[in-house]
Amino acid sequence: ATFLSAVSPGQAATKGRDKDELRSHSGDYLSARHAQYERDNKKAAEYYLSVLKIDPKNPELLRRAFTLLASSGRVTEAFPIARRLIALGEEGAELARLALATDHAKKGNYDEALKSLEPLQETGLNLFALPMLRAWLLFGKGDIDGALAQLQKNADNQGVAVLYGAQIGLINDLDGRNEEPEKRYKAAVGQRQQPN
Repeated sequence: ATFLSAVSPGQAATKGRDKDELRSHSGDYLSARHAQYERDNKKAAEYYLSVLKIDPKNPELLRRAFTLLASSGRVTEAFPIARRLIALGEEGAELARLALATDHAKKGNYDEALKSLEPLQETGLNLFALPMLRAWLLFGKGDIDGALAQLQKNADNQGVAVLYGAQIGLINDLDGRNEEPEKRYKAAVGQRQQPN
């Protein structure tokens, strides 16, 4: 439900609220939408954060606030919003999960990062991104064979063969497996030169 539908008379989000407060938050919602339309992500994020004070569990508002905060470089402010969005169990929290996985990885919490990715489906962009992310998270944990297995299960897919081949070569190289990287790099370059 949109915020505007939540502030219509009789809705639970409005019960016990002062009419001026509701009018102010309705104005903030409309201002957020307008700022977003004008590509002023910083202002739009501020307005959405204001509206979230009255409707803190609205998934649309959480999703928009998270996306705008992250895209305007305010990533540390975006993480609590991402956690709130995920806690609601709503669909559409894929980007929030990816962001939290990177935050966990940055802190060296590889198991938590992998756990963040578990609910995500390997479809669309995630079809090639998830195995690659999992591979590097496993590499961070020191599970080199697990990392390579993540990439090798799809390495024959022509759409990702070059990318995965290079990643497999890099992981082997970083692990000191000297013969494998050169073979993988040459194979990746050879596949890249083949016409589609």
